[in-house]
Amino acid sequence: MDNTSQPMLFLQYKWPKLIYPEDVRRMRSVLAAAGYMAFELDLERLWDEFS
Repeated sequence: MDNTSQPMLFLQYKWPKLIYPEDVRRMRSVLAAAGYMAFELDLERLWDEFS
């Protein structure tokens, strides 16, 4: 198998801009105090669904 014909591609990760950064940080800290780990994007989706 010859890999010389396929160039190597690199992906650059960019942190997404949050719509509710302060609210999401507060929500994340409350969940962390209760023992739950959550990503900020997931919390922002929850915030949109339940607010």
